[in-house]
Amino acid sequence: DHSFGYWFAKSLGQKGYSYSIMPRIRFSDKFLFIYSFTQEFEYNAFARVAPDSTDVYMGMRDIITIQNSITGQYTFNAKSFIYLYIRHYWSSYKYNSYYLLNNDGTINQNNTVTAKNENVNFFNIDFVYQWNFMPGSVLSLVWKNSIGKEEDNVEYNYFKNFSNVWSTKQTNSLSFKLLYYLDYQSIKKKRGIK
Repeated sequence: DHSFGYWFAKSLGQKGYSYSIMPRIRFSDKFLFIYSFTQEFEYNAFARVAPDSTDVYMGMRDIITIQNSITGQYTFNAKSFIYLYIRHYWSSYKYNSYYLLNNDGTINQNNTVTAKNENVNFFNIDFVYQWNFMPGSVLSLVWKNSIGKEEDNVEYNYFKNFSNVWSTKQTNSLSFKLLYYLDYQSIKKKRGIK
């Protein structure tokens, strides 16, 4: 799979484009692997800054976003499978100029406010085992790992961003869920309830 997108707004010089590549590999009837890469660029995008002010100030910024993910699924049989999802999301933006929004909808350049640039990294792992042991009844075991880092120092090197994420505190969770379908009609028949 692949895609490409482009947009623009003439009046303010706003534009953006994105592309993605998603090769899929099916090793067998039981094992599927998908790699996904997406990159987005937005130029002169507006965001509100100084939200505590009674006036409305806007910041014009450039945004770069990259997302890498790996998805894998292995099916043991018709009733059970394991699923793995790994994702790294990186987005950064840098403000170029600031504006005051007037009551009539026009904007005037204004340098009395500033806003922090931002560099955001998220890394997630989801690992799921699911067993559908009876119709309507499911046993699942899920492990989730999550790392998030936000800073105002914009780093344009993807590999440095990826390595910096590992110095951040991780959150791990393990959950167990048992869903059992109880058929009241069959219980009623067994006990002779009318």
